[in-house]
Amino acid sequence: MARVIDGKAIAKALRAALKGDLLQYQAPALGLIMVGDRKDSALYVRNKNTACCRTGIRSENFLFDEGVSQDTIVHKVEELNQDPAIDGILVQLPLPGTELNAQQIIDRIQPDKDVDGLHPFNAGELAMRGRYPYLIPCTAKGIMALLDEQHTPLRGKTAVVIGRSNLVGNPVSMLLQKRDATVILCHSKTEDLPHYVQQADVLVAACGQPYLSALLLALDLAGDLSFLPTPSNLQALNELLLAPGDRCQPHSFGTLGFCHHVAGCLEQALHSVMHEAGASQAN
Repeated sequence: MARVIDGKAIAKALRAALKGDLLQYQAPALGLIMVGDRKDSALYVRNKNTACCRTGIRSENFLFDEGVSQDTIVHKVEELNQDPAIDGILVQLPLPGTELNAQQIIDRIQPDKDVDGLHPFNAGELAMRGRYPYLIPCTAKGIMALLDEQHTPLRGKTAVVIGRSNLVGNPVSMLLQKRDATVILCHSKTEDLPHYVQQADVLVAACGQPYLSALLLALDLAGDLSFLPTPSNLQALNELLLAPGDRCQPHSFGTLGFCHHVAGCLEQALHSVMHEAGASQAN
């Protein structure tokens, strides 16, 4: 019998813990840049603002029309880098059109203010053994929090990750490796996907395809998962995967992810406080 993992309850507990931590310090601030008026992006921005408000973090939105130039966005990023009142910077992705280069913009974010954990410095630190970045992509961190909440053993286990995005698939595979799991990373070009799925002790599906609910998490897989990879059978993959193990409601990841955005902002604020305290003592 599948058991639902209540990510929203975990997120609520995390929010309460963060709020308690924030009472001891000046409220951190998140600078959020959004370009255009995509409905899904606007929804994510509203949810992030709500998560900040509930936790006691100040959020400042910087909204630009779709035709804005690359230089204008880069200038705003550099301005926020230099602003001591801003602890974290987030660029809402995807950016519209073809004129804006998202990676070049992210590359200009100060690594210790990179709340999404997408700066090459943070991505590189995450990939290296024995190293950790300033900040880790929030959804990947949220997935690991769910695994920890369920006391899921990872050392020596086979973890299959489906999807290799910079926000979810790649970082969660790196985090699983750091916990001594044997990681198999599958993607759109992987042949015979069921072969790898059947080997999984832990499966993270982060590919957003219709036959795999976005960010579905299935734990402790067992039993017969064999099926023919035809379009009609692929639509039934969720049921085949979920039957023997645990599952997390897909919407829980959004809530938990927003909390880890907030946590990242708090981490950076505390880092700044400790750095300033150390500098004062040295003087």
